[in-house]
Amino acid sequence: MTDTTAHPGIRRVLAAYDAVTSDEASLTDLAEMVARLQAELELLFVEDLDLVRVAGLPLARQINIRTGAAGPLAPGELEADMRATGARLMRRLADAADRRHIRWSFRTVRGEAADEVVLASEAADLLVLRHRRDWPRRRSADADPAAVARRARPSVLLLEHGAEAPRSPALVFRPGEQGRRALAFAVRLAVAGHDALEILVPDPELLDAATQAAETVTGSGGPAARIRCRVTRLARKDVLSDAAARTRKRLLVIGADDPVLKSPGALERLIGSACPVLLVR
Repeated sequence: MTDTTAHPGIRRVLAAYDAVTSDEASLTDLAEMVARLQAELELLFVEDLDLVRVAGLPLARQINIRTGAAGPLAPGELEADMRATGARLMRRLADAADRRHIRWSFRTVRGEAADEVVLASEAADLLVLRHRRDWPRRRSADADPAAVARRARPSVLLLEHGAEAPRSPALVFRPGEQGRRALAFAVRLAVAGHDALEILVPDPELLDAATQAAETVTGSGGPAARIRCRVTRLARKDVLSDAAARTRKRLLVIGADDPVLKSPGALERLIGSACPVLLVR
């Protein structure tokens, strides 16, 4: 019998930031999550060429956040702001990581944001991406976090800009190899955060298998046996909306190839619900 509680290897977590999603305060939560997973953290700061090109246009303007006044964008000003943002992020990362005694590294690259993130994530076990609700006005479609998540090799954690890293996981249950990895990932997160695990069942025919999986988790011995595990049936008409509504501020763990994500725009809709999502590969 396959051990559904075997922990997947999460040794290296890569978090991608840029001038739009810098969100320095989030590094504290991120470092805490990485510490619970006993992993190391790398922060990739991308100086996005799309923004650099836009800043070079004659009509480019900057807005004073205190007064709301708009004015011309001086040559090189955006690049100077990018360097300053990167320096602040590195200082914040160093402080957050050192306080939690985790290994960390910081790297700056310049290029097309999506390509740079996908390339850097090849060596990671988990990629962390931040998204914003006003993303379409700020980026090309290729750089949208959902598009990057589809291209990336490792599992991907999608968090809204400014949101805290969630602790308690809820899993969309599926049989199969990827489903077993998703269950193992959710169990590990629950154990690491001393939280409960809710198993969401998208199809009534899977209810018995999900219940057995929950019993296996709690009866496995070791730290996993101490977590609370609950099985919940999802509404059959709209599994995705029901899963997002039930999860709320918890982390929704789902296989990257889950059938409910196959329909056009499904992942974007899930992200737009402000539900933190972990796509497991």
